[in-house]
Amino acid sequence: MTDLRSTLFEYDLHLLQIIANRWDVDLDTRDEKTAAERLAEAMLIPEQAEHEWSRLSDAERGALQMLLASREHKMPAVQFGRLYGEIRQIGAGAREREKPHLAPKGIGEILFYRGLLAMGFDESKTGLQPYVFVPDDLAAILPIHQTGYDLSAEPDDFPDEDDEEQETVAEGNDEDMAEVELEMEAPPHQHKADTTLVDDMTTLLAYLQVHEARLESGYLANELQDDLLAQFVGPKEYARLDLLIQLAGQMGLIAVVNNAFQPVRQNARTWLESIRTAQVKSLVDAWRTSEGYNELWLVPTLEPEATGWQNDPTLPRETLRGVFEAVEAWVSLDGLVTEIKAVEPDFQRPGGDYSSWYIRERRTGEYLRGFESWNAVEGALLKFIVAGPLHWLGLVDLGMNDPDGTPIGCHLNVFGKAWAGQGDWPNRKDPETPLTIEASGKLLVPRAASRIDRFQLARFTEWGDPADPYVYLLNSKGFKRAEQQGIKPENVETFLQRTVHTIPPHVHALIENWRKAQGASAVIQKMVVLRVDTEALMEVIWETPEIRRFLGVKLGPLAVAVREDQWQGLMGAMQDKGIPVESDL
Repeated sequence: MTDLRSTLFEYDLHLLQIIANRWDVDLDTRDEKTAAERLAEAMLIPEQAEHEWSRLSDAERGALQMLLASREHKMPAVQFGRLYGEIRQIGAGAREREKPHLAPKGIGEILFYRGLLAMGFDESKTGLQPYVFVPDDLAAILPIHQTGYDLSAEPDDFPDEDDEEQETVAEGNDEDMAEVELEMEAPPHQHKADTTLVDDMTTLLAYLQVHEARLESGYLANELQDDLLAQFVGPKEYARLDLLIQLAGQMGLIAVVNNAFQPVRQNARTWLESIRTAQVKSLVDAWRTSEGYNELWLVPTLEPEATGWQNDPTLPRETLRGVFEAVEAWVSLDGLVTEIKAVEPDFQRPGGDYSSWYIRERRTGEYLRGFESWNAVEGALLKFIVAGPLHWLGLVDLGMNDPDGTPIGCHLNVFGKAWAGQGDWPNRKDPETPLTIEASGKLLVPRAASRIDRFQLARFTEWGDPADPYVYLLNSKGFKRAEQQGIKPENVETFLQRTVHTIPPHVHALIENWRKAQGASAVIQKMVVLRVDTEALMEVIWETPEIRRFLGVKLGPLAVAVREDQWQGLMGAMQDKGIPVESDL
């Protein structure tokens, strides 16, 4: 952070005098700069530093040792304050009146007024925030290896009665941060991660190609979401569908055109033609930087309210990645949460602010505020990211005590290790996996088959239930879908010759019949028909204007179609003309 001299230059004369009294230094000057120079010189004498260290209590020395062991000898002020008490920032006038150094609120203030730690501001992942630190040159001479001093005599300006309060604070912190092992034995039941997110992204792109996916209030209508989820082979969860849509938009695979999602042709084709390992990497890279996909708003137990506050969804992901950089075994989810709470609790809160975010607990409806709600908010978020996006993206296996139980642990696979910086990203060639066609026109497409081939096939077929292999049907519904997209019979033939090699005779006939019938259509529909016994009666009915207006085309000498929903009017008109009529409807 900075050295002791620069730190003391920021202090007023009254604060310098408080620290000097503790170190038995006679400043003998009213000039602040001169006083700071003399105090820094005295405090950096190793024997003086060792003597001051010897006068600390075990609790005070433990707090200072933890700070000295931190990176750059610093820690966020909010985090340090939760452990050892807030260091109140008081101006010179108020300090002279209130004398906080004579009644410190906790270990933090004791060490501050002894000059052993200081406060400053520095950049963090959440922006500029206050830090507690030990000046570098002072940290270098403190005898942190020495313990077990006789602490029976404390100076008058730090009363003994504060010791009881400090012990209570320390005990509370120990209880709150109860140790849980980060690593664990492999759980008895495991859900291996897979790459079905790639397959469901292919399905999403194909669906948006063949359906008009219009938006309501800027997003897919609920019925379209349900229809899409029914086509997925991976977990059918709305949060997972949202992940796919957000990533597709961020990667430029889809765009909004005329208030509907549509694939961006060239970008989608390039992605679909890539090998599977590259497709997984592209999804992971997009997720790491995605701000549109916000996991905090998707945690099932939470109900955030949009009241103007904002969070950065990339911070929890990078925090988790930092923890996984150093582990290779199975990781306990409870241990993971405990580790982050102890080391970097404010990973997503600017300045450690736990009061301005409006988040309710979904079950009770109560607001979750203050650091005491950390497990319910931050803890739940971390577990959701691991069991949700990290697992869906194919990075971590999940472990449970029961086959369908709640995940209790996770383990990085080869993709996950690459994400965490433990190795290179896999670069495996896709196997050559052919499509299969049956005589009936049913096509079977394994998951391992080319994604671009499945996308193209989905454009001119009727879709069967999603499975491995996928099922697609060559029939009139599929041919109609093809015509709507400008796909011709010869395009289908060329595709099948390339992907299945041998086209069965029946399929050839199907395509040929489609070729001959292009532009034509046949419809089966219900119709109301008037039948008579003689051609003479039909002639009377046909020649009577009051009756004929209810009729459609003749279906022969003894039958005629009745206009839709007009049969009751026809009966009344015939009865008015004295023609007997009965109804079988």
